[in-house]
Amino acid sequence: MPPATSGAAARDREGSGDARLPRRRAQTAKGAPNENFAREVMELFTLGEGRYSEQDVKEAARAFTGWSVDRETGEFMVRPRLHDYAR
Repeated sequence: MPPATSGAAARDREGSGDARLPRRRAQTAKGAPNENFAREVMELFTLGEGRYSEQDVKEAARAFTGWSVDRETGEFMVRPRLHDYAR
């Protein structure tokens, strides 16, 4: 039986099903925006629960495409080829 973990620890595993597995990188790229990340940002840090539409979630997720963190330095970085410019 796996050890009990807090909700935050389980969420850090990006839905891997087992909190003991290595953390997977959240993907947010052109063609595959991370709508869960966008929804969390809007709920927790900006608008609050239920104050946005599904279209708002999709557009916010698209805006975050290409954003990343360098795993070695922890620095924020933008990856232009992964950004959805909606042209």
